[in-house]
Order: sequence, then C-alpha cells, then structure tokens
Amino acid sequence: MPAISKPSTAKILAIALSSALAAGALAACTPSSGSGSGSGTVITLSGPNQWTSDTRTFGKAWDQLIADFHQANPDITVKTNVLPLSTFRDALTTQLTAGTASELIFNQVAGKPGQLLDLTPYLQKPNPYVEGSKSWISDFNQTYYNAATSKDSAGATTWVPFNLITVGIYYNSDLLAKAGVDVAQLATFGGFVKACQTLKSQGIEPVATDNGVLAPGWAGTAINSTLLTGVAQKYNVYDTSGKAGTATITTPKSWAKAILSGELKLTEEPSVAGAATTLKQWTDACASKNWSGVQAQGAFSGGIAFPGGKTAFAWGTNLSASELADKGFKYGTVTFPTIAKTDSPYASGAPAQFGIGTGGTSYSIPAYVEGAKRDAAVKFLQFVTSKKSTDWLAATGGIPSIADGQIPAAMKNLATPAWSTSPITLNGPFKSPTAKSAQSPTSGFLIGSKTLPEYLSQAQQDNEQWAKEQVSINKWTEEWSSK
Repeated sequence: MPAISKPSTAKILAIALSSALAAGALAACTPSSGSGSGSGTVITLSGPNQWTSDTRTFGKAWDQLIADFHQANPDITVKTNVLPLSTFRDALTTQLTAGTASELIFNQVAGKPGQLLDLTPYLQKPNPYVEGSKSWISDFNQTYYNAATSKDSAGATTWVPFNLITVGIYYNSDLLAKAGVDVAQLATFGGFVKACQTLKSQGIEPVATDNGVLAPGWAGTAINSTLLTGVAQKYNVYDTSGKAGTATITTPKSWAKAILSGELKLTEEPSVAGAATTLKQWTDACASKNWSGVQAQGAFSGGIAFPGGKTAFAWGTNLSASELADKGFKYGTVTFPTIAKTDSPYASGAPAQFGIGTGGTSYSIPAYVEGAKRDAAVKFLQFVTSKKSTDWLAATGGIPSIADGQIPAAMKNLATPAWSTSPITLNGPFKSPTAKSAQSPTSGFLIGSKTLPEYLSQAQQDNEQWAKEQVSINKWTEEWSSK
C-alpha cells in the first residue's frame, strides 16, 4: 500500500536509492582516493557512497574499475571524493553554482539549465570502448535511457547512468535450507505465506521489517499492480502532458480528477479494500516480530537483521548487495509473489510489477569544465558505460544500463519482463499530502490499532488533501479542480 507518494518510477527509485545510501552515516568529506601517480590529466569524481559505509572509497571493486581505466588511459588519473550522505546534494549544488565542483558529480543535484554540460554531441558519436558502437546513446538499454527520455526541460542530456536500480526481496539460502523451504514456493503468494509460517515454527524470523515507509510501500506497489489495475485504467484520462488522453502509467492529474470529482472514493471501492487486506495478510504472516518498534536504517528493511543473518528475508535495492559481500551466507533475490484469484478475488493472476529505472548511479560534468579535463571526464563516463564495468557491476549488484550488459546472477530475478515494467498503478490510487510524505499511512492498520474502515477513511482524506495541493502546484483550471 502506498506508504510513499509515487509520481514516477524515477521518484520511487530515488526513494529506494535513499535507503541504499543510508548504509552508513558519512560524517565528513574525505581525502580523495584514486589510481595513478597524478601525472598528466587529473580529474575528480564526487558523490556519496551508495554501497557501503566506507568514507574513503566506493569499495574495492570501484578502486579496481578506476585502476582499469588508468591502465587503458595512462595519461589520466581519476580520484574519488566521497561526500557526506546528509549534505552531498547541498554541497554539490553550492559548488556547482560557485564553479568549484569537481569534473564529475553525482547527478542528483539541484542544478539550473546550462550549469551541466550537454552530452548530446558526445552521445551521438560511437563509444570508443564499445566494439562496433554506432553511437554512444544507442549502446544503452533504450527502454530506460534514450535520446528522448534523457533530456531535461531545456532539451539537454546532462547525465549518463552507470547502472539501473530496482528493488526486490533478498533471501538467506542457508536459513531457507535449514527450515526446508524451497525457493520455488516463493513464486506464489500462498507459497510465500506458507514459507513464512514454516520459518516461524522453527524460530526463524521471515521478512526483516521496520516502521519506515519502504517495506509496506514496496509491497503495496506490487500488490496494487495486480489488484488495482482496473481502477487505474478506469481513471486514466490525461496523458503525460496534461491533455485529455491516456498514459502508460495513470498520471497524477488523472488521479486528482478522480478524487476531487468524487468518482473515486477509497471507502467505496471493493478492490481497494481488497488490496489493503492483502497487504495486512502479508504483514501478519511474514513481517518480523515487533517490527513497528524497529527504526529504519541501513541498506535493507529491518535494519541490520538480514545482513546479520537473523532473518530469512529483507527488502532491498539491487545496490544493497554490496552489504552482503563478507557476511558468510549465500543469498539470492526474488520478486514479490504472484497473487492468485484464490488469494484475492480482485487479483488479475498476473505476476507483480514494480519497475526498473535510472535512479541508481548517474554522473554529470559541470559545463565550466573544459579542455583536457572535459575530454578525460567524458572518456571516464564512456568507459564505465561499457562492458569494462562488468566486474564492478557484478560486485555491487548493479543492473547494466547498456543494452548487452551482463546482469549479475543474484539480480537476474529482479530483471524479469514483468517486474522490470512499471505498472499502470504506480502513481496511485493512494496518495500522501506533503506533510505526511515521510510517514507510513498504513502502519496503524497493519499493527491493528485501526480498523480497515478507519484506515480507508483516513486515506480518502489524505487523497483529497493531496489532490488540492496538486491543483495549486500545477495550476490546473479544469472544472473538477475547483471542487
């Protein structure tokens, strides 16, 4: 259920990224690490550590990638500057404005049009590190990054993705084997719930869960994708430009119209109640005990429980895999299980969907970087977005952003056609007003302090408040917008 507001795949994955970044609290900027003697052209890459709590480097695999680049380009030295998680956005934005940011910067920065280099001329030419490349832009997986979708409001392409990001459910192979649970049974909702019951009966906690917004939000996204498709289709009346029409994912404007016109009332839609009930059934059966008292922290749901070998499952992004490198147990990933009509009369019976996006690791070049440093920065971006980065992606759980990249074995289940597709329900139907965007609206219902009618009544109020906010922000003037 919608513990987080989801205006787009990029937004939900940006939130997912925030969870992955929380693996460590980076306290201060650290000395740069790099490869080479520093002779020739020296450039620095600045950004947060998305994989571990190390404040000096992005990890051994990253250091090796830097070394490989230097070996291929002996005249270029790349240094890595790890920035604090809590302040990296503000720091890079300030530096960018002042003209002091490094040659390569993490792209989640509040830059203004013209502050970042337009990479279009480079993207139209072959990537020198890709054999047979016709153009750098065409080497990418066109579903997620292409000449049209990569542009900003000014029509410029100012960033390239090193990887793609999604979320999934990690499992501890050793604990499942100990309990006699076959991974195959996790494919269905009924089978997964039964697995949770088996684990509990043997004293093993199932899904590591906390009181944050991500675990219920991600589970809710998956549940909504199969139970609420019909609702999303019914109110899909505006395209992505805001004009009358339809969109692949029902737009916020379509949801706002349905809410303010009174067409959609959560308290009166049976399938909405069905989705909420299914989420509670999942939580009751599979959430770790006392989850409502556990603070969200680290790269996985439930904090350190899963990487500590204390639970059989946990939600995490594909980038969370780095936290398991030295934990001493085998792991794998699965998507949310398929909900059958026998589990819920509102289920479509189709596999759950979530979406893959480019909200993982992406970098830009400030527009003021020129000459040899600009050329070196572009070369590094090209090197990382080629098969030269295969080992780094494998070590960090990265899903390749390039079309023919090799997906790490442990992540292949998260790149299935169904799970990697953003559902039409991604933007709704549950919405949170700004004041509640960091809260989990389902928590009271899930722990039993609110009844289903009470929860849906509050959710309807939240929807109406959210819709009115959107009208004000977007300055919509249709007749329904004044209701």
